[in-house]
Amino acid sequence: RHAPPAAPVAPPPGEGDWVINLASYANESYASRKAAEFVDEGVSVEQVAATVKGKTIYRLRVAGFDSFRAASAEAGNIRTRLGLQDTWVARR
Repeated sequence: RHAPPAAPVAPPPGEGDWVINLASYANESYASRKAAEFVDEGVSVEQVAATVKGKTIYRLRVAGFDSFRAASAEAGNIRTRLGLQDTWVARR
């Protein structure tokens, strides 16, 4: 028997301008695999491409928060759930 999926710790992507950036990867397929792992852990993530110092990276983030405060409050829960060291809050 499989355990029921964990309840999401963050709201699904919404309309707010604030996001929690979870991780960035240079390899798109690896980023996609990590995104799938995070979704399996109950965290709704989106993958976006960004250019940093002339190179494309693939960021995983939870989007849709209405304020910096709301995103920051949820970031700790997500770090714990996913076993991440660092996350950062930013505007879209």
